[in-house]
Amino acid sequence: TARDMVEALRRIQEGEVVVSHSPSEKEPAVAGEWPGRAEALTARGIPAAYLDSSMSSNEYGRVLHAALNKQCKFLYVAPERLVNQQFIDFARQAYITMVAVDEAHCVSQWGHSFRKEYYNIPDFIQALPAKPLVAAFTATATPDVRRDIIKRLGIPEAKIVVTGFDRPNLHFAVQRTQDKERSLLEFMRKHKKDCGVVYCATRNKVESVTQLLRRQGFSALRYHAGLTPEERRENQNAFVGGS
Repeated sequence: TARDMVEALRRIQEGEVVVSHSPSEKEPAVAGEWPGRAEALTARGIPAAYLDSSMSSNEYGRVLHAALNKQCKFLYVAPERLVNQQFIDFARQAYITMVAVDEAHCVSQWGHSFRKEYYNIPDFIQALPAKPLVAAFTATATPDVRRDIIKRLGIPEAKIVVTGFDRPNLHFAVQRTQDKERSLLEFMRKHKKDCGVVYCATRNKVESVTQLLRRQGFSALRYHAGLTPEERRENQNAFVGGS
């Protein structure tokens, strides 16, 4: 409810910890968003951080120490992290007042992208010393999926808010073509001053498209799970920074 959200925000301001679960740190397109989100929250006065497998043990420990000392109020983690003993020990000591589940349709076996790792979340919540406020967010939940999310997360009295699926800032179009590379280059030339993302089905295709765009004079960077964490982070930062 709105009252619960106000209470959660009050707790954040008082220094208590909120944990947000996003799909998977194994998905670079998802995990790559965490630094930007954390920086944006921090800039708004809510110190935030994230945990992922690319971190050194020292970096990981510093983040948990900051959260325990209320220097970090909002923490992004993937569901896989919930079975990590170091994180479990942290959660037992920290006063976690809210658990926010992003892409919550992944909890449901009826969802289009069900992930078994999401089954860790209800057990994690139940094991916390104090029951936190639980919020679940998704843009792709049918009525059956919504009911399943509520059941699996153990929030029977949850307030359901459906805002609709229209995104006025997005335009969807399908173009049939016999030559995908030529069509892509034509599109790119029409949008030279813009930035964007070209999705490819495989890593090899990402590599070949990146090389194609570079040969044609476009500033292009590759981004896929086969890259080192350092390169993914550098390329993500370059894209966000417009360089």
